[in-house]
Formats: sequence, C-alpha cells, structure tokens
Amino acid sequence: MKRSMVALVALAVIGFGGCTVVRAGSDDIHSPPAVFAAAAVTTNVMSTAIDMKTYKPAGYFSLQVEVSGTGTVRYVECEARNSTSGQWIPVYLQCANSVYTNRIFESWATNSGANADGTGLVGFGPPIARYYRLKVYATNGIVTVNGWLAIQ
Repeated sequence: MKRSMVALVALAVIGFGGCTVVRAGSDDIHSPPAVFAAAAVTTNVMSTAIDMKTYKPAGYFSLQVEVSGTGTVRYVECEARNSTSGQWIPVYLQCANSVYTNRIFESWATNSGANADGTGLVGFGPPIARYYRLKVYATNGIVTVNGWLAIQ
C-alpha cells in the first residue's frame, strides 16, 4: 500500500520545475528540475549532473518521459560517479521486474505508452552514488524529449 501511495504522489509532483518537496507520510519525494526540457535529439543528449546530496534519496526513483517527432528513443540510460571530477560510468539498474539492465526506456516512440501518446513512467533503482545523469539515444530521425525525475 505504501509503494502505491508513493507512486501516486510522485505522479502529482513530477511535472513541476525547481526542487519541489511533497510530504508523503513520513517520506519526502523530491522533483529536481526537468532532466530534459524539449531536447531535440538526433543521436544522443545527456542531462546535467544531479547531485544526490541535495535530495538524500532512500533509493526510489522514477522517470517520466514524453516524446514527439519522427524519431524513436532507442534507449535512456543512467550514468553515475562519486566525485566531481572523474569518469561517468553506465550503471545497472534494478527495474520493476527485478531484471538488471542499464536501460530505463527502450524503443520509445510517439505512439508508445499506455495511452499510445509517447508518455511513460518507469520506476528504477540505481546503485548508491553521489552524482547521476541520464542519457538519451535516438534513432530514425529527430525526437523531442521532455523528462522529469522523481526521487524518494
């Protein structure tokens, strides 16, 4: 019951810009600024680094994406590092079906999603790290991507 309540609150907070904190029982849900704001992608684009020190996550993450255009999001992956300088490392995530993968979304187009409108929401669990960033890879034309991250 608690997870479904958290997911419901995450949906309510995810679209706001800035750092929004919503009280959900004894847990906070944070929504950093949009990780992708109408990013036109032909090959790949990455978000700015997200410093976890600001959010103090308990390990629950979700990403909402909206895509439009003629292309397809080939996949979205998460990269991490623990220092302000150093190499970004693709990380393996535990997704809802307990399968470890480095991809959050795969083959996502304007007709993907529950409503076939290019909108989707996926929960994932990355390993502990200080900084994360998300990277979008596109194929078959230009795709415009909006993305919001919710962290608990």
